[in-house]
Amino acid sequence: MLTLDGRRLVAASPAFAARASLVDGARLDDDALVEAVARAGARLNGPDHIFGFDDAHLPRLMGEGNAASIRRLGPADADRFARLTDTCSPSEVDEAYVEVDHWAAFGLFDGDEIVSAASAYPWRDSVVADIGILTRPDHRGRGHARAVVRAISRHIVDEGYQPLYRCQVDNLASAATARRSAMTRFALWDVIPDDT
Repeated sequence: MLTLDGRRLVAASPAFAARASLVDGARLDDDALVEAVARAGARLNGPDHIFGFDDAHLPRLMGEGNAASIRRLGPADADRFARLTDTCSPSEVDEAYVEVDHWAAFGLFDGDEIVSAASAYPWRDSVVADIGILTRPDHRGRGHARAVVRAISRHIVDEGYQPLYRCQVDNLASAATARRSAMTRFALWDVIPDDT
């Protein structure tokens, strides 16, 4: 993780650290980290932006209500949700990782159809819940994603977690959604994919 103040934090198992010749407390630039990971026979996935709400913004977020067109999703919405995902490309569906059966899922409806959906799940026994968002291509640019992200974020905070929003650095539309939702970028994060 690279924080906005320039600190790089690396977490690795002892076995991986030994294979990569990583030393606790060592300072690594981008090239040195890529080399170390390669020494261990792995590669980095590519950085993600990490967004969250400033503590000062939470009262404003929590003071808002949801639009009448937004509600929590459940098993009865599976067919509607499938119609939403059918309108998006497979890579969009994969990158968004929105599922109606996640820990929490919310949708914005146009009539009986879900036009934007967000889901979240607590992340690795931490205090954060990771958010994904997916919007029909013909409904993008209307503020739907922002509204659903803020709705699910209120739910996350009500449940005692902190909303976390991740997106790849080249996904400009997703990063814009986070910013329009009043989230602040606080780090870049990269991981080693499971397939390496």
